[in-house]
Amino acid sequence: MAYNALAAASVGLTMGLDMMQIAERLMSFRLPPMRMERIELAGVQFVNDAYNANPRAVTLALDEIELWDARRRVFIFGDMLELGSESAKLHEKIGDRVARTPNLGVFVGIGPEATRAVHKAKTLRRTLEAHAFANADEAARALPDILREGDLALLKGSRGMRLERVLAAFRPVQTVVPV
Repeated sequence: MAYNALAAASVGLTMGLDMMQIAERLMSFRLPPMRMERIELAGVQFVNDAYNANPRAVTLALDEIELWDARRRVFIFGDMLELGSESAKLHEKIGDRVARTPNLGVFVGIGPEATRAVHKAKTLRRTLEAHAFANADEAARALPDILREGDLALLKGSRGMRLERVLAAFRPVQTVVPV
C-alpha cells in the first residue's frame, strides 16, 4: 500500500494540497476488509490479506510479516488463480521464497497449486513445518491443532480460495439459549 499512498500523495500535490493535508488524509485512510486486516482470534494474531493474490503481492506480504513481532510466524497460502500457463512455475517460486524466509515457522498451502509451493519449500528447507490441504474447509478443520497462542498467521490467496473460512474455525461458536 506504500506505493498507492505515494501515488495518492503525488496526485494531492498536483491538485494543490499541502503536505500536512495529505498526511492527515493518509492517516485517516482505512483499508477495506481482507486487505492486511489484523484480527485476533483464540490468541492467534491473523493478518487477513486474502482479497486477492499475485506473485508480487505475496512476496510483499511475506516481507511485511517479517517485520512484525511474533513468537512464531505462519504463512497460510491459497492458490493464486488466473495465472494461466505460468501458474506452476510461479507457485514454485513462492515455495522457493518461503524456504528462504528464515523467520517463517510454518507454511500451510491450500489448493493444488499452493500444495506445489509447499512441496518446493519443503524440498529446499527440510526443517520447515509444512502442511497442504485441498481446500479452505479442510484447512479450517486442521488448523486449530496446528496454530498456537502467540502465533502470527498471514492469510494470502486469491479470493476464489475462500480463505476466510479458516478464520471461522477460530471464532467462538454462538449459541442461542431459549428463554
